[in-house]
Amino acid sequence: MYRRISKVFLILVLAVSLMFPADIWSSGQKAYAASALPALTVTEIVANSSGDSGSDTDSYEYVELRNNTSGAIDLSGYKLVFWYTPAASVTWDLTAGQTIPAGGVRVVWIKNTYAQGKTLADFNAHYGTSFTSSTLYTLDLGSGGGLGNTGIKKLIVQTDSGTDICIAKYNDQIYNSTTTNEDALSENTAIVYEFPQYLVEGSITMRKVAANQRPTPGTVPTAPALWITELLPNPSISSTDLNDAYEYVELYNNTASAIDLAGYMFRYYWDPADPARYDNWDMTASKSIPAYGTMIVWLKGTQASGKTLADFAAHYNLPSTYLTPSLVYELNVTTPQSMGNEGKKTVELRTDGEPSSAQPHTTTGRPMTARRGSTSIRRIRASLTATRSTARSGCASWQGVNTRHRA
Repeated sequence: MYRRISKVFLILVLAVSLMFPADIWSSGQKAYAASALPALTVTEIVANSSGDSGSDTDSYEYVELRNNTSGAIDLSGYKLVFWYTPAASVTWDLTAGQTIPAGGVRVVWIKNTYAQGKTLADFNAHYGTSFTSSTLYTLDLGSGGGLGNTGIKKLIVQTDSGTDICIAKYNDQIYNSTTTNEDALSENTAIVYEFPQYLVEGSITMRKVAANQRPTPGTVPTAPALWITELLPNPSISSTDLNDAYEYVELYNNTASAIDLAGYMFRYYWDPADPARYDNWDMTASKSIPAYGTMIVWLKGTQASGKTLADFAAHYNLPSTYLTPSLVYELNVTTPQSMGNEGKKTVELRTDGEPSSAQPHTTTGRPMTARRGSTSIRRIRASLTATRSTARSGCASWQGVNTRHRA
């Protein structure tokens, strides 16, 4: 699956930071090879399911696993270790023999105390699926409580011998949040994962790309070729500096081949009440992102007129030698600024004329604050949630404050 540098998204955190890793802002474009893909990865978790009545909430929790190998995997050789607090865990052994075919997925129903008496037919009715006893793995916990909704959680897939295969976290590292259930906030919603955290060699921690999403048990979308991995819509550095000359979008090439940005465009939806109100920013110049590499797209509104790469670097306290034309795509925008800071906004990456044919990483949902002070919106996660079904190559939505421009 996917990799990126551990600036990090923390796993994907919506981190807001002034720090930019030297790997990204190095002289010359740096390409990365993906870490070895674990045999099994967690692709979706439903930790907060609804039930069939008020007394059986959480009856249909599940973990979705994907077999990334060229051969079948028997789940009887594995177990799940669930850390329900940072200091306490429980182990659930997958003792029943059931195989996941090469490249296939398997939903593990966490049949907790609330689900006792529920049947396979009930599970199918709840999600509109048609699993059979050989395609749904039922992990019966008896009186066990299953997956929690509140507090930091960690699920580890292990072999029976105790070797960690992959790790999936939720409710972890929530920026500026006063809640403890950010990823399991809404009942009967899914947390979506992909592999791994960007550019961490040997990482087995899943990259969380969405939370509070519509569950899609048994279905994993195709990964997009290009990702929007970071946005900076408000680069002003003080309350008196209202200059938005240095806004940017960071793109990541998730493929093994270089991608020429000529032929791609951004579509900026600036009025959430009217989807017909948008601006198109077409990338007509030819410039390639290497395999597993990044590109900073500097959105140069009229406020950026006359600004140079050296100015851009100085704004972020970087040596000018860190930024070269191969690292930065300068995209001229006809408005004073590109991305507004107040109200819900969406930036969508498309191929010219049509959405990208790759299935998506579209982010919608709960707004994100774009504060003053060169803060960025990173790794599109949690508050910027990804919809698994109707998406573009890359799409990020946020809501901000302190705007000086078109709302």
